[in-house]
Amino acid sequence: MNHSRLRRCGFTFWEVVVVLGIVGILALIFMPASTRHPENKLSKRCQSHLKQIALSVQQYTMDYDGQFPLVATSKPRFGWADVIQPYLKSPQVYQCPAEQNSPQTDPTQPQYTDYWFNARVARKYQTDISKPIQTILLGEGNHGTDATNARYHLLQLPAKWRSDTNSPLYRHLDAANFAFADGHVKWFPAKSWKNPVSHQRGATFLLGSGK
Repeated sequence: MNHSRLRRCGFTFWEVVVVLGIVGILALIFMPASTRHPENKLSKRCQSHLKQIALSVQQYTMDYDGQFPLVATSKPRFGWADVIQPYLKSPQVYQCPAEQNSPQTDPTQPQYTDYWFNARVARKYQTDISKPIQTILLGEGNHGTDATNARYHLLQLPAKWRSDTNSPLYRHLDAANFAFADGHVKWFPAKSWKNPVSHQRGATFLLGSGK
């Protein structure tokens, strides 16, 4: 760098260095932490997976008069994830990128899916859900002794997940991803859940009750 040229422009070399340093610091301050962390890439991929699964559920409901799938089904299908799998491009979508267990291709076996289905929605019709934007459809799971086959479902968040930093609620930067009945996906911090069924931003397991 030509120092004399900088001086003619009214700036010294060190003044330029200081200005650039300040700009860099401000950029770090105002950039969301989730976009700076490498883990954010895994979270974004996970959100993409949930979005694809939620879209597949919606396609299923269109083919079945607006009714959501059952948690458990009879032959030749086994459970909700097995039922909607034909609507997905690949069953690998059922695997969260941040979850390390080996996937299973048999829907009757554990590790078939890392995502659970809201059992309160099963067999309901879309018209039964008054607030689909607040009603959780799918969430991150696969923890401990979870039976993560194609019937993997929850009625509410396990209370122990909220205090267990190794639980799925903490999987992505101390937060987890959820898909909703209207098809959108959100990232929620683990510490902000009020109780096993309600989040401070309005996410709920119930059918639009707000509880």
